[in-house]
Amino acid sequence: MGTYNFANFKSYLQLRLGERADLTTPTDHLGRYINMAYRRLTTSDKMWETRRFFYFPELEVDTSTLTTDGLQYIYTPSDCLVIREIYDTTNDIQLDWMSWPGYIGKTDRFDTTAESEPAFWHRRGNKIYLYPTPDASTTSLMLYYKKRVTNLDGSTYNTTLVGPEWDDVILEMATHIAWSELNMPDRAEYAKKNTKEMTAELIGVYDSEEKARRETLQPDPAWNQRGMSQ
Repeated sequence: MGTYNFANFKSYLQLRLGERADLTTPTDHLGRYINMAYRRLTTSDKMWETRRFFYFPELEVDTSTLTTDGLQYIYTPSDCLVIREIYDTTNDIQLDWMSWPGYIGKTDRFDTTAESEPAFWHRRGNKIYLYPTPDASTTSLMLYYKKRVTNLDGSTYNTTLVGPEWDDVILEMATHIAWSELNMPDRAEYAKKNTKEMTAELIGVYDSEEKARRETLQPDPAWNQRGMSQ
């Protein structure tokens, strides 16, 4: 979790904005700017204009759930932003994503005689639809997903879920948002530039963990045989 608490964030932001008292009462705009920045940073998997992929390890979580005989779906975790993968731990099978038209096109999805262990999934609303529809044998599923952050409030949620390395990025992004709303385009653009540079320095910081990989890549033998026969 982060180091700055909600009060720290607001105090530092107020300083950056010239100690403006009108941004704290009657509406706590400082807190609103901080939470806007927090949500904006952690929602996307891509950095602004560069479109470079990055992620937050603290937001990648998992949970287990059980299927129900004849029920076409399981419920999406309430804090889920994006489903990454679904794994059937009962049968050691990874489920594949399928499109909504693909699911709707399965005319046997309500056929009790066609029920079996699920092999496909599609998220829609607060449900994750499974195909085939689960049968009488209960299946345990592990859901891997990206968690949605909750607004800081100074009590229950007083620090961010992401690491302290992102505290200053959130603060700089909040500064950009504040100056934009206060119709100060030059200052807003300067803060945006700083935010992009700070984020670029942190993107890939967790990728160094891949240095622990011990995999060796090699061509598929079947490909080599096809190449030799030509």
